[in-house]
Parts: sequence; structure tokens; C-alpha cells
Amino acid sequence: MHEPSAIPSMGDNDYKLGSGLLWKFQDDQFNIQVMTQQALLGNSNHVRLILENLLKNAQHFSRKVPFKQKTDRILLTLTESSESEFVDFQVYNRGPLILEDNRQKLFQLGYSTRKTKEHHGKGLGLFFVNEIVKGYEGLLTLDNVQNQSDSYSIRIALKGGAVETNIVNVEVVDQRAVIIGDQGTSIRWQYSEAIESVEISSNSMQKTARFISMENDSSEGDSTEDDSAEDRSAGSEKISVYKKSESYLQSQQLVNNQLTPPCWSLDIQPKRGGNKTHNVTFNILDITGVRFSIKLPTAQARVEGIEPSWNKPED
Repeated sequence: MHEPSAIPSMGDNDYKLGSGLLWKFQDDQFNIQVMTQQALLGNSNHVRLILENLLKNAQHFSRKVPFKQKTDRILLTLTESSESEFVDFQVYNRGPLILEDNRQKLFQLGYSTRKTKEHHGKGLGLFFVNEIVKGYEGLLTLDNVQNQSDSYSIRIALKGGAVETNIVNVEVVDQRAVIIGDQGTSIRWQYSEAIESVEISSNSMQKTARFISMENDSSEGDSTEDDSAEDRSAGSEKISVYKKSESYLQSQQLVNNQLTPPCWSLDIQPKRGGNKTHNVTFNILDITGVRFSIKLPTAQARVEGIEPSWNKPED
């Protein structure tokens, strides 16, 4: 290994996007969120190699899903522990679950879960990732992400003052999350009146998601050219302001320090064009997949001789 050197943190010009979120990037394949600027000691190329291998692995297996969703993304987050003794890179992709018998084999030299006709490598990727992480006295773990049962409260307020609250119960059938009653994954409500706001909450959500019509938000003035929504947080709510037809994706969450992918999406369609009614559609998403976590000690922890919490003996 090279002599220790600080891996560069983000520059001062990177923009902040809310509480705890320093930088984000999203396209049709990736959703990346950075929530820490903690420095690491070591060779930055090692971190690049770790992420390159994990992301290539995620790209491969995300193509193995039985059906596609337009919301599918490979998720990458970078966070730090509460005491700043380590950072945590987490990579998630939809795809087949890892069998229990294969968990330890994944990090063995030459082992690969890919079929020979599809893969001409030598099964070195995850082996090298694990060796690099061990060299930094870090921790590499993986776990399967599976669909969960939940109960959602969806409150829809109309312009005329009427308010309707719908309870949507979700269960898991044959590993698929479906809405109890019709066994489907979407439910739609139609109204003759315009929609003023929609609120979504559940036991698993950290914040209530609230969507407000732009016409009710005086802070936006008379601007109507930009059709994009504005997101902001207020206490226990995450608020989005919309102008025209919009599709929303639940924000990914960190639950017990683990990245949780979005479990639902919402479509709001005002009555215009071919729509004869104002529509609200709630969609349950399939999140079956795999999540890798790479914990590395921070430069601060190494300099101060702090033992990472995963190595500390239990009281």
C-alpha cells in the first residue's frame, strides 16, 4: 500500500441540498447521495477500485430482475457514524437475492455467481474488494433486501374543501409486495374537483410526505414556466410543490444506519387534455435486491486511536 495520504473531500463549491445531504447525482441508472466530508487515510485509487467493482456488480445483477420498473436505480450513499469513527459506503441494486450458502463464497478467490457463458473474468472483483477493505481494517458486509408489509395513510384534500383519507394495506405474497384486496401494485382515485394536496404516511416512514399544488404556494409567485417540483423539509414533513402532472418517488431512507430504497411512487394528474378527471395514483414498488456496506475508519479515528464501533466489545 502507498504511504497514507488524505483522500480529497468535496470542494467548497459543492452545493447543499437539505439536512445531512451535501451532494447528489441522479440519471436513468444511478442515484448517488453524499452525506459526509470525512477524510480517509490511504490511497484514493483503492476506494475507486472498491466502488468500481461494486457498481459493476450492481449493474450486472440489476439486469437479472424478472420485470423492470421505471423507478429502478442503483443506489449509492456515503454516510458517517454518529461518532465520526468510520464512513459507510452502501450500494444497493434490485436483482436476485444471494443464497445463504453463497454469502461467504462470494469473497473467495475465483468464485463467481455469474454463468460462464456471460462472464469471462476470474471471479476477482469481490475478492479484491474484500482484501482492500481488510487492509484498511474496515468491514465489508452484505444483506438481502426484501419487500415488507406496511399500512399507508393517504390523505387527499380537494380545492372545494373536501378531505378524503384512504388506508392502503400492503402484504407480501410470493416475495411480491401487493395491495390487499385486489392483489395489484397500483390504486387510483379520481375526482371532479382539483386536488389541493396529498399527504402520505406510514409506520415505516421517517417523515410524512406532503405534495402541494403550486397554485396554493404564494412563495412561488407567478412563475409557471418550470414544470419541476420543489422539495423542502419542515419538521416531520417532507414537502414537494408541484405545478402540472408530476410523478414522485419516495425518498430513500437510512433506517438503523441501513440504506432503504423507495417503496412507493405517486402520480398526480390534473384534469386537462385527455384526462376527464383529476387523478391520484399510488404505486407499490418491488425492492427485492442486495445491499453491500463498506465501512472504513476515518482519518480522525486513526489519528486519535479510536476503535471503530463494530470492533468494540459488547457491554
